[in-house]
Amino acid sequence: GSGANTIPQIITKLVLNLLLIQEWFPLADAAINGVSWYLSVSLFCYFLFPWLLRAFEKIRKKRDAILILVLLIEFQFFIVLLASQVSTPANDMNGWLTDNYTYWLSYKFPPIRLIDFLIGCDLGLLWKLSASGANEEQISSLRSNLCMIIAICLALGAQFFVLSSY
Repeated sequence: GSGANTIPQIITKLVLNLLLIQEWFPLADAAINGVSWYLSVSLFCYFLFPWLLRAFEKIRKKRDAILILVLLIEFQFFIVLLASQVSTPANDMNGWLTDNYTYWLSYKFPPIRLIDFLIGCDLGLLWKLSASGANEEQISSLRSNLCMIIAICLALGAQFFVLSSY
């Protein structure tokens, strides 16, 4: 939205920022502190972590962890493509809603960023599964493979960032 904020908008944004949930909604200029979107996303991910940990603890095979990693990366790419097709509604609630839904959905919306968090959890699990009972040569090979996976994730992340600007 553009223009000056009204008193109800200021109070709403202040409360949302104090609770660190400002990015859970597509509000225009939701963050009082520009980088607080990260804290909002982190709060969301860490709130879900106990349940996510239980799910990851059930994975016992490297093959399953790799399959989950590939599916998460593909799902993230699909979500970004889908988000790039979303447009701002005609009724923006008198300046309350963001002008750029694509950016908010693909970059700041906590459930979308949860995919990044899950990829990190899965990489940690893959490391744990691969390092247990491995010799030094196997660990070195694992590190090389994980570096390659991380590089692929970073490359996809760059595409994610580029697509979110459209």
